[in-house]
Amino acid sequence: MTKNTMDTEVGLTTEQRQKYAHDGWVVVPSLFTADECDGLIRHMDAVHAGEITVAGIVPPADGADHLIDVDQCHIHDPVCRAFMLHPKLRVPLKDALGGADPEGIKSCYWWKGSQWSQNWHCDGTALPGCIGVWIPLVDVDEEIGTLGLQTGGHLKRKLHHDDLRPGKWAGNRTHSGDPELRAKLTKEVFEENKAAGAAEVNILAKKG
Repeated sequence: MTKNTMDTEVGLTTEQRQKYAHDGWVVVPSLFTADECDGLIRHMDAVHAGEITVAGIVPPADGADHLIDVDQCHIHDPVCRAFMLHPKLRVPLKDALGGADPEGIKSCYWWKGSQWSQNWHCDGTALPGCIGVWIPLVDVDEEIGTLGLQTGGHLKRKLHHDDLRPGKWAGNRTHSGDPELRAKLTKEVFEENKAAGAAEVNILAKKG
């Protein structure tokens, strides 16, 4: 007996699609099971402890207040790659992309919070035309650390790579360009959005 896996792929509801289009974000509750979340945590904790060796991933030192994440983990780790390309993600992402098939572009796993480096920022600068997926592997709120968003900011002014590459940075295809200019423009956009009434929201999400 066989089963079509498409039967288990659930997309966004009409209400969720409308919210995503208007607000720029939507929470899809309980997409992953507790066992699936716990399984990835156990695997990554074992990588962190050196119990599992993954070529290309160097675990941070104990007590490190930086280097506490692994970037592009799907390139090196088949477990992370399988999670990133999980069938459960395909249909919701396709709905959010207006029917376009999603492609996995970038991945990151955080062993600790990212507040040391992740203040208000514009992800579209580095990844124009992309959308982000954040999977809470534990229950998250303001106390444990979560995402802060400006609702509707995706419909307002955007920063692009070329905005950050005047003068000596011209033609430099680095990730960020001029860091001082980036900070200045990011603040400008944040204040413009705030003045336009873009509500700030901290995402509360249950595991999965």
